[in-house]
Amino acid sequence: MKNAEFDKSIYYVDWTHKTGAEFQKNMTAMNQRINQLFFQHPKILKYISEHDVAKYEGNLAWDVLGQSEYVRILQQAQKEIPIKSEKLEYEARINLHDV
Repeated sequence: MKNAEFDKSIYYVDWTHKTGAEFQKNMTAMNQRINQLFFQHPKILKYISEHDVAKYEGNLAWDVLGQSEYVRILQQAQKEIPIKSEKLEYEARINLHDV
């Protein structure tokens, strides 16, 4: 909506392209590491070898490992591959549809 008064204009805030791309890259790497840690875990390997998980509904890792082990793996992955959210820079655009 275009309006002569700034306060009534529509504006959009988002990450800058450069810092957003870096953040997404780190998130992808961390998620890959989390999956690697889950599917190398002895409890997960045992469960998969004994059950058909093709149609498993729910969070297999949470259900098999339990909360504390699940969270420990998430924390380990985040220490190994920090997500760097503090480095995100933002930009605002007014009336984005007019740009």
